[in-house]
Amino acid sequence: MTQQNTFTLELKDLIVTPDRGRKNFPRMIEMADSIRKFGLIHPIVVAPAPDQPGKYILVAGERRYRGMVLAGCAEAQASLRKDSQEMLAEIELEENVCRADISYDEEGNILAKIMSRKKKVDPKWSVADTAEMTGRSVGDVSGKIKVHRKFKERPDLKEKCEGKPYTAAIRIIEQTEEAEKVQRLADQGQLQLTTELLLGNCAELIKNVATDSIDLLLTDPPYGVAKVEDLRTGGSDKLVGHQVMNETHNLTLEAVSELLTNLAPQLHRVMKDGAHFYMFCGFQYAGAFVSCLEPWLEFQPPMLIWNRGRPSSPGYGYNYLSCCEAIIYGHKPPRGRRLTEQMYCIIECQDVPKSLRAYPTEKPVPLLKTLIKQSTMSNGLVLDPFAGSGSTLIAAKELGRRAIGFEIDNTAYLCTQKRLTEGDDKS
Repeated sequence: MTQQNTFTLELKDLIVTPDRGRKNFPRMIEMADSIRKFGLIHPIVVAPAPDQPGKYILVAGERRYRGMVLAGCAEAQASLRKDSQEMLAEIELEENVCRADISYDEEGNILAKIMSRKKKVDPKWSVADTAEMTGRSVGDVSGKIKVHRKFKERPDLKEKCEGKPYTAAIRIIEQTEEAEKVQRLADQGQLQLTTELLLGNCAELIKNVATDSIDLLLTDPPYGVAKVEDLRTGGSDKLVGHQVMNETHNLTLEAVSELLTNLAPQLHRVMKDGAHFYMFCGFQYAGAFVSCLEPWLEFQPPMLIWNRGRPSSPGYGYNYLSCCEAIIYGHKPPRGRRLTEQMYCIIECQDVPKSLRAYPTEKPVPLLKTLIKQSTMSNGLVLDPFAGSGSTLIAAKELGRRAIGFEIDNTAYLCTQKRLTEGDDKS
């Protein structure tokens, strides 16, 4: 039988153990101001400290405790619980996991503590038992415990996922570990990295490409999805794919415009006369991208439109749903090469399902193959300065073309190396 009563506790007699689940405490100034104005509305929950008469261990209410300390309080109302350690952990969980501001790392910490304590009493206790007890799915419990333990083992991963939602953190962890595995295999001589994909800054790597050697430029620059996110209601609502992207893949319009302007002379140098180019682009950036490429490359209207067959992002009531993306098409002067066959400027091709994407902005191989077939012959050389998932290189290879790709992010580079060496099953 649980015993509980409320009493006035001097804060100097309270012990806050370091293994508590919650670590972050936002809006503490507001909490302290509220306590000064209204007092403590809900008591903190404590339990007797073993072997320390007159001392108490905090069970639930650490944010309120911190607020009282900040407000200069010396004592507080407390509910005394005399329960088993397992029950006290469950109280802490119930106190915290339903709060909007608790992190998935903190939640995983609390769930892991319950698992550990329950197993001491019942060795057969499982994740499924914890899920049933806490009203969660087995996948949610096991996933959050796994993420918490991974963050504990790898502070660098925790730092990479800082501020990212749970689903994005899982993707980042998986991609990082996959990249590290590829690097180990390469270091051990068990995996031969392809020279079709090079690691580094495209502005520097392109200087090593032979003049007049490229038959087709096909690429998707890392342009500003931050502008897309401005239409959304808040940072926590950002698309998971956008959250996974780092700063090298999500440049502002100003930054990517500068990059393309500086890259354009080199693109002109390496491309053959009359060689075509295709550049994926948000409709709102098309004019800026064309301006960056001129006068080195010539835009050839009409602009292509890729109909991906599904909305690229959810609707929020302010704009119409978009299922299309622009593709700027043109050539290096003088114009000379014709398209392989007549086609309409609207190309329909299903997008890569999110569950199968190796990269947030990955383009479908069938779409890329269509463009490559239109603008190159067998054994032609295709360049993608922003290779990302490597889909352009895969499409070129499947069509009997050669390809060169550049990737600046090491994790993306290594994951794409694996895809290129093991083959692709999405085309």
